[in-house]
Amino acid sequence: MSRKKSTGTPSADSQAAPSPWRSNTCLLLLIAGLVLLTVLAVYWVRPRPAEPAAPRETSDEAQPARTTPPEASRTAPDPEADATAPRPRPAEYATLKGRWLRTDGDYVIAVEDVTLNGTVKAAYYNPTAIHVSEARATKEGDRLELFVELRDVNYPGCTYRLNYVPETDRLQGVYFQAAMQEQYEVAFERSP
Repeated sequence: MSRKKSTGTPSADSQAAPSPWRSNTCLLLLIAGLVLLTVLAVYWVRPRPAEPAAPRETSDEAQPARTTPPEASRTAPDPEADATAPRPRPAEYATLKGRWLRTDGDYVIAVEDVTLNGTVKAAYYNPTAIHVSEARATKEGDRLELFVELRDVNYPGCTYRLNYVPETDRLQGVYFQAAMQEQYEVAFERSP
């Protein structure tokens, strides 16, 4: 029996064709890695929302530059409405400052400050403190309105929409009780 001498190169029969699965798997892993890197790059490069600026204190003598109220940033500005709308004077918003006691219970809205852009620094008590998530003042014509939103335990987005009544020095309007989806007419008197 004669034995073939090995030449160091495999014969055509012993050389297997490369597996299509192996080359496709490598290509798929390479593509998946590139996609992952792209997603991570987009995540890290995207702009982050800016921290909200702290409300600026104002006085009756100095009037700061006009700023955009928070609700205007959610919608497109209306230049015609803005140009014709009267700007509130510091004294008009200052009228809202103080402690307001609801006439039908121990509910208190304490308005500490109101800036010219309508940002209100307020607290709410029943009789303990309840978190105020948003408070703002608006002026339309002669009507001065105070809006207060509460977000706390048992206060899942409850709101007050109150109008200032100068003749009686009261706040009157509607309380929306979000958990029960009910509205109540309410009034607040200025507390000494």
